[in-house]
Amino acid sequence: MSDYKDLTFDNIGDWPVPVKLVTVLAFCAAIIGAGYYYLMMDEYDALAKVEKTEKDLRAELERKQAKAVNLAAYKEQLKEMQESFGVMLRQLPDKNDIA
Repeated sequence: MSDYKDLTFDNIGDWPVPVKLVTVLAFCAAIIGAGYYYLMMDEYDALAKVEKTEKDLRAELERKQAKAVNLAAYKEQLKEMQESFGVMLRQLPDKNDIA
């Protein structure tokens, strides 16, 4: 244990092999972790944005599908409204009837 108290960065070459191995592994893990953080965090942000866009598009698709399902009923309703408008239009007085 007293050997580990005398470890300094000035004499890294004299360190015991297990200490060197642990130090190298810790350094490699730090580099990999930092690389992962800086490279992948942008990708996670982009993924979140794309997922939000997908959710919005799916909601829009559902709204449009609901309208498309009722299209025949809307066309029938439009036809009835045009017929009733024609009837109401014929009930209005002509220019000749207006004094």
